[in-house]
Amino acid sequence: MSAQPLRNDVAVAADDALPFLPPNWNQEFDVQAHLSRVPTTATVKGMFWNDLQKVACSVGAVLSPARYASFHDYPLVDYMHAVAEVSGKAYPTLPTLQAIRNVGVRGFATLSDSLAGRVLFAIAGRDLPATLGLVSEAYKRCLSPGTARLASLETGSAVIELRSIWNFTLGYQVGVFEGAIGYFGHSGRVQVRAFSPCDADYLLEWI
Repeated sequence: MSAQPLRNDVAVAADDALPFLPPNWNQEFDVQAHLSRVPTTATVKGMFWNDLQKVACSVGAVLSPARYASFHDYPLVDYMHAVAEVSGKAYPTLPTLQAIRNVGVRGFATLSDSLAGRVLFAIAGRDLPATLGLVSEAYKRCLSPGTARLASLETGSAVIELRSIWNFTLGYQVGVFEGAIGYFGHSGRVQVRAFSPCDADYLLEWI
């Protein structure tokens, strides 16, 4: 089984009875329809633009401007449009969501290696569970609007809730958590239960 398609409504109640499922990379995904629903007030930090520029340069593309202020807020919808465009060029043989996920894999390292990330994660050390305990503050520093919450933590697994996070729930965000698992030298997987285009829970499992 694979992750269920997102419902058309935005504000839906979370249902813990829904199963966690692997991402369905082959499902149809209308990027433009999704972007049309992203709030115009939503923002993302410039550090993620700068990392995306590296991906763009690797395939001969150039983003404008060439450099963004790392801690300045930029329109999220513009960033998401660029992610979709650049990921398609970087991974032309992959389905849309999987290509977007491959860009998202870089997200955790981008934050962790920044000044803000080093300060935030200093107390966690090289420990994945301790770092996941800081997920609420991490998302607060990266995106607006939206919230993240560590709902449960056990040996080798965690559940994280994202609410009002518009940045490609079934693609980019899966990659973010996969990247975090790999960053700490673990192997594992991420499964999803999605409630709306901007609300989902993620089951992280690692060894």
